[in-house]
Amino acid sequence: LQTWHPVLHEVRVAALRQGRSNLQNFGEQDLSNFTWGLAKLQIRDQELMKMVGKEVEAKLFEFSHMGLVCTIWGFASLRLATPFLSRALDHIRASNVRMTPKDSTMLLWSMATLRHDTQRELLYHHVADHVIVPGASQFQAQDVSICLWAFCTARVDHPRVFRALVAQIAEREMTTSFTSQALANATWACAKMRAEATQMVKLATQEALRRPMRDWSPQAIVTLIWSSSEAQMPAVELLIAMLPELQRRPQAFNDRDLASLVYALKEALWPLEHAESRRTVLKCVSQEISRRHLPATVKMFKFLRSPPAAATK
Repeated sequence: LQTWHPVLHEVRVAALRQGRSNLQNFGEQDLSNFTWGLAKLQIRDQELMKMVGKEVEAKLFEFSHMGLVCTIWGFASLRLATPFLSRALDHIRASNVRMTPKDSTMLLWSMATLRHDTQRELLYHHVADHVIVPGASQFQAQDVSICLWAFCTARVDHPRVFRALVAQIAEREMTTSFTSQALANATWACAKMRAEATQMVKLATQEALRRPMRDWSPQAIVTLIWSSSEAQMPAVELLIAMLPELQRRPQAFNDRDLASLVYALKEALWPLEHAESRRTVLKCVSQEISRRHLPATVKMFKFLRSPPAAATK
């Protein structure tokens, strides 16, 4: 158990005392709520969850969409094998009940977290065609970010999903409702999939420059700069705005952040009039290499054939 409490211990003992028979009395809502609670508390009890999985599989057709989605989400959150997943997805696809934006978002997040195969890819297209595209106006900022992230993480190509959701961000001026990381993730997904990337980068950049840069995590702002680079749009304004933060709190930028930043500063992409800003940032990164063990950053410098002096001593 990752979370210990006498009550939680008693719950586990009660569930396992007589083996599977104790869980046989659980209905659809009991199993769903039980799984959801264990996941929220991050209680990764493989023996107990294996028994829960068997009960879910035995009672699969009693489950509502919401119950199935919450149960799958629980297993995905705990990074545990989900033996009933294939049958559950078939059940969802065959049902005439339309999922809500929240249910579809949770399901897509779970699918991306569990990784996917051909059969699961069909579910992405099912959700896209029956929920996201026709109902994009009902999706909130966090839902939009998770959906775009999930399609990108699973490498499922569905341009209409990206078109519909990015259009909603623009039309409803949704960028103000995004957290910095959610906005960065949505932009990353568009850039990675080369879908609506130009518009998303512009929207995200405008919002990022509107907010105090100190409120952004290094990961989020570097992700935006990287995404801009992937869209072949040098993030000049973002780079200038980020530089004081890099100078003020360099330790907050980890090896992956700095490596991604170096990659985004590929010389061929940057206009000559902003070469000085680029060099200043690379100098800051070079100084960090001399102070810390940053193997990914050093490797990226070498890959781009622009090694800093500190990295080549």
